[in-house]
Amino acid sequence: MAIKKNMGIFTQCYLMTIIFCTVLLCGCGQDSIPEPPLEKNRLLIDAMRNIRKQKHGLALARLKKLKIIYPDNQHLAAVIGIEYDNIFVQKIQSGVDQGNLKAALLIIKRAEKIKPLSPSLLKIKQELLHLNALNNALLAIENPSSSTVLNDAIKQARQVIKEFPVAQSYLPLLDKYDQLAAQMAVDEAKNARLDLVSDLKIEKNRSKTDRKLVEILAAQVEVEHAESQ
Repeated sequence: MAIKKNMGIFTQCYLMTIIFCTVLLCGCGQDSIPEPPLEKNRLLIDAMRNIRKQKHGLALARLKKLKIIYPDNQHLAAVIGIEYDNIFVQKIQSGVDQGNLKAALLIIKRAEKIKPLSPSLLKIKQELLHLNALNNALLAIENPSSSTVLNDAIKQARQVIKEFPVAQSYLPLLDKYDQLAAQMAVDEAKNARLDLVSDLKIEKNRSKTDRKLVEILAAQVEVEHAESQ
């Protein structure tokens, strides 16, 4: 019961990038390095075209060439920063869509090694950590080895959802597993009592009975029986 694919939780900044590019197209100020006007326009239009096609690597290459022409332009610097983020967001989203959260987290780590994460990527990192924690809890819930393990997994999942409200759709499912955990605990207690009774019978039928052990097992059976009432 892993996290569903195609959650689409990350929003790429295409619109903002295009708005910034439009500002650049309307006027970038005086050139720091003389360049034919047609070449500048070609670079900018080509960058916008690649952004719309979600080819962010190509768009970033065009924008970096423009940065050489306009090294002090803040709008251009902002666009380059957004496109840098978009390259990683696109790869991260692909990992999430394939249900591979570990791969998505590795991409974030790779981005951190290159330079400090932007606020957008920091937010995505937190979302990925929450998703990964929730995914692990759901996997544990799917195949619990005991009621204790199931209760711990449910508790972990609820804590993650509390910090990550986007995943609240899983709460009704957790409610059902609460009921399963309660039933598992009852069944486990019953099986434990049966095991004690069986052990007591086996010990009594031995040729050399351990009287002390028989007394202990008999007392445990009485306790278990009383607690079940």
